Amino acid sequence: MSSSPLISLPPAPATPAGLVLPGDGWWPDIDANAAREACRLPDYVTDARLLASLEGAVLTVTADLAEWAAQLLGAGAANLGAVTAAQLVSLMVPDHRPTHRRPISPCAPFHRQRPRYTAAQAMWLCAPAGSASRLSALYLRAVRFAAMAEVSDQYRDMATITPKQPRVEAIEETGADYYRWSVEARRDMLGQTRVAVELI
Repeated sequence: MSSSPLISLPPAPATPAGLVLPGDGWWPDIDANAAREACRLPDYVTDARLLASLEGAVLTVTADLAEWAAQLLGAGAANLGAVTAAQLVSLMVPDHRPTHRRPISPCAPFHRQRPRYTAAQAMWLCAPAGSASRLSALYLRAVRFAAMAEVSDQYRDMATITPKQPRVEAIEETGADYYRWSVEARRDMLGQTRVAVELI
């Protein structure tokens, strides 16, 4: 029985299964196909461009979190997925809050420290999110959105254009949103607030 030319087969995935950007042993691997699906990248974004953007995103995110990761490594965490709540609570940061006894001089060195995370924050970050911890999920989110910010800057047709919105402005807003979401994921990992104060 001959096949009919009217029968269409489902298209092959734009990124082959098993295309992975390996981590360094502490940071997890990045599955390029999972990243493409999660970010709903169109087929015309090539594998080479996707991998290049993911590589750049990994460099950006891991550089931003390098000191934090080094502290966790020193606390005994073999990799990001193995970080425990106790290890997170053991991390200390300078305590810049003024005391009730006397104000802190802006020129005086800070000697007081406080835990970076509360116990509740640490437990939330180490709780499972699917097959990994929330920390690992946030890392993947930070990398994927940083990569999308770069991709959206290079593929101008990715932005949704409306008749009232010029093409360049739409693209800039899209890239800015991806970058903001990446930064927010990193701040969540660090136990920092998302409040941004604009100085006038």
